[in-house]
Amino acid sequence: MKNYWEKFKNLRIWATLGAVFRKVGAFFAAVGRGIATGAKAFGRAFCVFGRWLLEHWRAATAVAALVLVAVGIFLGLFLTLPVKSVEVEGEVILLEGEAYTGGFNIKATTKAGLVHREEVSPKMLSGLDPSTPGEQTVTVAYGKWRVSAKINVVALSDIALYVREGTLPLEYEPNDPFPTRGVFDLYYNGEIIRSAPITKSQAPGFTTRLCGDYNILLTYQGIIVEYSYTVIQRVVSFQPMGILLAEQGAPLDKNNVFGAINFLATFNDGRTEIVPFHDENVLITTAELPEAAGMYDAEITLLYYGVPFVCSVETYPKGAQHVLSSLSLRAERLVYKVGETPDLSAFTVLVDYAFFSGTIELPLSADMVRGGVGPFEEAVAAVDFTIDYMGSSASVTLRVVTEEVAGTVTDLSTIWKGARNGVPSRGEELDYENAQFSAIYGYGYRVERLPITAELVSGYDIAASGPQTLVLAYGGCSIEIDILVKDPDLADVATEILSLDKWNDLTFFSSESLVLPGDAALYVSYGYGYRFGWVSLSDPAVTNDYVPGQLGAQIVTFTYAGLNIQQSVVVRDNRIEGLTGISIPTWVKLDPADEFDLSRITITLNYSEGYITEYMSLKRAVEEFGAEYTFASDFYPEIPNTYYMRVALFGFTTNNCAVIISGPVASGISLETDAPTVEYRVGDVMDPSVMHLYMNYADGSREELTFSQGMVEGFDTSSVGVYNKRVIYIMTDRSRRRFECAFNYVVVE
Repeated sequence: MKNYWEKFKNLRIWATLGAVFRKVGAFFAAVGRGIATGAKAFGRAFCVFGRWLLEHWRAATAVAALVLVAVGIFLGLFLTLPVKSVEVEGEVILLEGEAYTGGFNIKATTKAGLVHREEVSPKMLSGLDPSTPGEQTVTVAYGKWRVSAKINVVALSDIALYVREGTLPLEYEPNDPFPTRGVFDLYYNGEIIRSAPITKSQAPGFTTRLCGDYNILLTYQGIIVEYSYTVIQRVVSFQPMGILLAEQGAPLDKNNVFGAINFLATFNDGRTEIVPFHDENVLITTAELPEAAGMYDAEITLLYYGVPFVCSVETYPKGAQHVLSSLSLRAERLVYKVGETPDLSAFTVLVDYAFFSGTIELPLSADMVRGGVGPFEEAVAAVDFTIDYMGSSASVTLRVVTEEVAGTVTDLSTIWKGARNGVPSRGEELDYENAQFSAIYGYGYRVERLPITAELVSGYDIAASGPQTLVLAYGGCSIEIDILVKDPDLADVATEILSLDKWNDLTFFSSESLVLPGDAALYVSYGYGYRFGWVSLSDPAVTNDYVPGQLGAQIVTFTYAGLNIQQSVVVRDNRIEGLTGISIPTWVKLDPADEFDLSRITITLNYSEGYITEYMSLKRAVEEFGAEYTFASDFYPEIPNTYYMRVALFGFTTNNCAVIISGPVASGISLETDAPTVEYRVGDVMDPSVMHLYMNYADGSREELTFSQGMVEGFDTSSVGVYNKRVIYIMTDRSRRRFECAFNYVVVE
């Protein structure tokens, strides 16, 4: 039946039905006039029957089935006509190694002169060798017929593969998908023989995730062509907004580099975007950070859309994240009703660790809550909600209200300014379109947004300009709203200096007068906001009270049209004209018994090219040049802990210095043996297991150390004698303090 259906689809007699019926009539005449006569009678009956169907349309469904059966009998007779000749139509060009995929048609002509065509399928074809280039004669089988056809197998080395011009882009935006319009053109002997779509699987290595220039290979049936494109760099800057922390000696990835940090990405079209550190397009390229005894500041390289950016990171020693410095609790919901249970998802635990200068946020769990998380039993104006974590506690103050208070308005709030553009004009009615206020129920238990209407507002003077105070009343509560009414009559009168902009350099030298940036200007409101304008600081109408030569910080007041605005500046000594920055050691270790001696901390002054680096004690910097040092938390030199200090000098601020207050003061070492006399025979090696080395502390305590032969200076048993050797121990911390004691032993035969 399938072959019959293929023949039926390829019949070319539908446009000339009259001719078909003549040939069918001839066929029936050859079989017998009786059959022909019967066919004519059948035709007349069919016409009569058709007229009957038009009159009796309700029987159309059943009759349609009978018609299909009749047509099937007719076609069955027609398609079994004897075939007089078979020939192959078409031309096929295959690539070397490519199986036959179509291209030939079979043209079969019956003895009655009817023609039908069908496509040659692979199972009808024999004699093809795709691995051998050149013209080949193949055999096509059609029923009992066998006909020959020519297929040209082309060697891959003779094919020229091209990407059709304009179908693949030369530039992409970051993260663009692979294009769907790409087209391959295959040329043989200078003529195109085939075209094919280009898919992503034919472009291994294609990516637009990273910016840059790319050159990849496209493949088609083993034929290769180069494709070059560029992923455009859209990011021009990537500035960190927060603190990034990393553990020393650990692989750097997003699982162990953390902190409350985002990045401000600026694109070349001026657009900016806040990008979180865990964005999939932010990649870390640095491997790991070296270990140290304390914290130190480092830099790592990040990639964003393939563009490298350097980011500062604070490192901490391994395990330091478990040393807690402070604990606090933040609540997003502060009011509850009697009978309610605290919502733990509304709380965030803020943790500061000893080696971190930033704060880590943790979710609150039920096991942290002191006294459990049961419901509130009574209304209380202030109740402490306390948590415990790693030996520390923190709390926030909550409020519990009754059901009645929770449904009562206790406060109002709004940012409405009286008009759609924020400032009404004198003589203009207030505009309440889209104006809203918040009704606060139960001291913050619930907040409802409501529209502001004229009935709720009082105190507006339509004839006055300048500042006015309105009163908004609702639900037994009221709030005051300050508005500024514009005045067109004062369009040329300055009524407020809004800001001082484009002020680039806040530091001056004592020998200079105040140098005004060329584009620095005051942003001024005229007529209470009727219009706005810029006034240059160099305008004669703008005055200032800058004091040349006065060292230190100054507050400079700029005056225009009787209005004032202030700007902070710093005046420095000329001796530090080339100074570019200052720094201090990343850590300083002290004993509790030591005083905090500023002379033990050295400040490094870094200068621009042509200057020599200068070193200065913190004591001199404080006493002679007014340096200031501050700690991130309270400093108690008698309590062992790690404190973080920064120094400000000459307008610069140093990095963090970890001031480490260690345990008891080490006073010396001593060596004890299990036997009164340590005796060796000639050639013996030392047995460290019978010797015990102790570190002695000033408070009378001691600690046993690991002893080894390498600590004994010049240990030797090659000859008989009594020997006295020094035992040398060097502390493993960065101080590298050296301690010594004596060691006696005897060598015998």
